[in-house]
Amino acid sequence: MLEPDRSLPNEILVHIFSHLSQRNLTKVVLVSHRFNAVAERVLYSSIDIDEDRLLIRNRDVPQRTLGWCDAMKRNQLYHVPRKLSIRWRIYIPGLEMSKALSHSCSLVSDNIRRLTLLDTLELSMGPCDLTYVTVDLLIRDLRLPNLRHCLLSAGHPAWMGQYDLYTPILSRNMCGFITSHSGLRSLAVLVSKSAVELVPHEAVPELSIFYGTPGGAAFILPGRPVHHLRLAGEEFDLNSENLSRMALTSVPLRILDLSAMHVPPSVLRDIATHLPTIEILSVSIRLEWTHSIVSRIYSAMVDHVWKRGIKFLNIQFFLGEPILFSLVQ
Repeated sequence: MLEPDRSLPNEILVHIFSHLSQRNLTKVVLVSHRFNAVAERVLYSSIDIDEDRLLIRNRDVPQRTLGWCDAMKRNQLYHVPRKLSIRWRIYIPGLEMSKALSHSCSLVSDNIRRLTLLDTLELSMGPCDLTYVTVDLLIRDLRLPNLRHCLLSAGHPAWMGQYDLYTPILSRNMCGFITSHSGLRSLAVLVSKSAVELVPHEAVPELSIFYGTPGGAAFILPGRPVHHLRLAGEEFDLNSENLSRMALTSVPLRILDLSAMHVPPSVLRDIATHLPTIEILSVSIRLEWTHSIVSRIYSAMVDHVWKRGIKFLNIQFFLGEPILFSLVQ
């Protein structure tokens, strides 16, 4: 009887291991040298690191992220990862970053820049006053030739305005990062609106999916083939000026996701007027707006939305904050 470890081709093992969870893969690598070599590459092809413990100034470092850095260096697996997702929860009172956290950012950045085959990068930091600085340290002078999908997040989009007051230089650094990755297909920027405003018109010519604030979308969408738009932030930014600029895409804008915003029913009328090509619309409605929800929503939708070609409408009702930070691909 043939032993599976020796008889099965590596391609079949890769297919089998790809259906296992990360926890099970960590057990498979202990079975044999061959299983270790194959499973390790499956395990590290998609990396999801969540520092669920709060990082406090002068006390903590991102242990899980640094552990990943050590493993990559020890096993020389820099050519394996295709997706990297890192989430930190940082609390830093004031504007002083500890040397330990700054050093950790440098180590992580050095590892990321070695991932030349990386296709997807998601960096979600915060919440704190130095979130934007943290993201900047990770992506400064970073060039990933195969990057197609990118998310840069500071936490809740409502905090972005205060960072723009302090960080004109950092905005230029982030703009440089976006501009240097001309092959991006999807981009989520929940860090700084001003960074998006600085992006040249000829940059990211293949962008098809964007996730950001209404103000950022108004700058990034004109002239680009964006067909899928997800917005977050404040509803007052969904004004006629921004909506009219969002309509200037080089292909029809088909999908609009507003589920991460507090959108009053009255805004739907303006959306239907300025974005007539929308076919799929997702919105979230606060329960305090729903005392006459039938008359208010349907009067706005029947006359202005359904007649303009909406094929699918998703309405969610909620009491608290909507869930954020999913990169749609």
